[in-house]
Amino acid sequence: MNNRVQIYLCTSSFFDLPKTPPFIPIQGGAALNQPLPGVQGDDTGDNISKLNPMYCEMSAMYWAWKNAPRTDYVGFFHYRRLFNFGAPLAPDAHWSERTFFDFKPETLKRFGWDYDTILNAIDGADIVMPHIEDVQRPPEWTAPGTLYEHYRNCHISRDINLTMKVIKDLYPRDAAITEKVMHSTRGYFCHMFIMRWDFFSGIHEVGF
Repeated sequence: MNNRVQIYLCTSSFFDLPKTPPFIPIQGGAALNQPLPGVQGDDTGDNISKLNPMYCEMSAMYWAWKNAPRTDYVGFFHYRRLFNFGAPLAPDAHWSERTFFDFKPETLKRFGWDYDTILNAIDGADIVMPHIEDVQRPPEWTAPGTLYEHYRNCHISRDINLTMKVIKDLYPRDAAITEKVMHSTRGYFCHMFIMRWDFFSGIHEVGF
């Protein structure tokens, strides 16, 4: 039965996304925008859809946590960031240099985007993640750097500093591992994963 894994494809604007199992397109911030035809919104039931400008695709993750039927596995991709389950592998290039808008039947077959292929690939795993990446220091993107430096260069320094302070003040047991991670030179990017439902639920119970 096609109910062991569901993978949500997060989008905020219309793309002709695959809608066959295990894929479910979901609109982030649906409460703030025109509904997309044939796409699940994150604004029903228990939701934080209106907070999407602050939380981005996590508003869709929150919706799934609170409202979606439980399956063995749950995953989140983006409309242009997806795992490859087919062969051969995609061309070797950094994830930030790739864009993807092609979901023709031959493309779905090429990347193994069908229920049985995906389930066979992940069955027995706890968590499926993107390849770990070496962090490059912007704006040159050639010299090695740390996750902390990367965030400060690409986003708002105050945010990461405040986050680390809050962790230190409220969750002191986690402060040391947070420092270790943020000052490491490798990380997992794109905010995409497939994981067992109990892992997914546990993460959100801690986070929210």
